[in-house]
Amino acid sequence: PHSPIPPFLYGTHYSTPGYVLYYLVRQLPDSMLHLQNGKFDHPDRSFNSVTGTWRSVLDNPTDLKELVPQFYDSDGEFLLNTQHLDLGRKNSGDFVEDVVLPPWASSPLDFIRKNREALE
Repeated sequence: PHSPIPPFLYGTHYSTPGYVLYYLVRQLPDSMLHLQNGKFDHPDRSFNSVTGTWRSVLDNPTDLKELVPQFYDSDGEFLLNTQHLDLGRKNSGDFVEDVVLPPWASSPLDFIRKNREALE
């Protein structure tokens, strides 16, 4: 049978405010709270780990997040919970604080520098 819907790659647009604020919640908490009706997202869905997010995007066909420019051109502060926001506690019991970096990055700034080098 022939489908009247032409083939397509994504069933949703891949760049939305929610995806951007997923990464930037530590830097722009008021924007996330406005988008989420005054609440942060569930801690287990929050940006907790670079590796965890990478795996989700690779393994889950409905996870369409793309990296924001801050991954390549910033001081890395968006990865730190410098405002001491209460982002909740994951089901594991761990609190959501700073983003866990991959083992090859010694600091947020080192992470950004290496991302920029890889991009260039």
